[in-house]
Formats: sequence, C-alpha cells, structure tokens
Amino acid sequence: VMKIKVKNAKSDDYLRGVKLKVKVKQGSSHNTFTATTGSDGVARVDVSKFSIGKYDIKISSADKSVKISKKAKTKVTVKRGTCSVIAPKKVKKHEKIEVKILSSVSKKPIKKFKVYLKTPKKTLKIKTDSEGSIKINTAKLNKGKNKFMIFLNSKKYHFNKRFTVKIK
Repeated sequence: VMKIKVKNAKSDDYLRGVKLKVKVKQGSSHNTFTATTGSDGVARVDVSKFSIGKYDIKISSADKSVKISKKAKTKVTVKRGTCSVIAPKKVKKHEKIEVKILSSVSKKPIKKFKVYLKTPKKTLKIKTDSEGSIKINTAKLNKGKNKFMIFLNSKKYHFNKRFTVKIK
C-alpha cells in the first residue's frame, strides 16, 4: 500500500476528505487511480496489483477547491510480486497432482523457482518447470482429503498458499 499524506502548506495540518488523482506510469502505459484522504489526512493506493518494475507517480487534486503543489511527483519501485496457485480439487490414486504457480498480476508462469511444498507427511523443496508447474506423486498419499501448503520467499516473489486435494 502506497500512502500519500496531504498537508495544508500554511497551517501544516493534515487535510481530510481530499480526492486525489494518482497517475501511475510505467514505460508507455499508464493508469489513473483515485484516492481520498481519511481522517488522518492519508490517502492509500493499493500497489499489490502492480507487477515488478519501476513506476513514475504524479499526484494531482480531483477537488477544485484544493491545489496540489507541482512537486507532487515521485518514483516507486516494486521489488516483490505475489503469486496465485492453481491446483485440481480431485485426482485419482496414482495420478500426479499438477500445481501451477502464476504471477498474480501478469498471469505468467513462475519458471525455474524453488518452492517449498508441505505435504501431510513431509516438506519438500521442488523447482518449478518451464510452465511454472510442479507435479506431486499421489502413490504414497492417503485416499481422501489431503491438505497442502506451498510457499516461496525469494527476492522477487513472496507467497504462502494452502490448498486441499481429494484423492479417490
């Protein structure tokens, strides 16, 4: 979450209820968000949906009664992304469970990363393939519901997801 504080230049008090336009630019593409300051004079913009990279931010007022200084520009670097995990709900005994790990923003596979998979019996360290998948052999797992947790904590990505697969 990116926090933007809005102060009155003369009285040094924080302003409440001010609508802001936040223009976020990366390369040739840009998006405009709106945010409103709360009772503490701080507007919040959710940057969890931004992909990894550098962004130029320009802040302007959406209220005609409030004037923002020309210095309301900054740069933001998103260093870590989040991931989503796609796993089947049911598989047959002796089939492999294929779990896909994708970037939450771009929906591209997370390739060649070492992830940790906590199974009902032990924790495994597995490397994703070129499609961002890992495969779990079900031969040694019990029939019925099996709970798994998959996690990764690297310089680029961070996630901790739980999922359940029913083995028939």
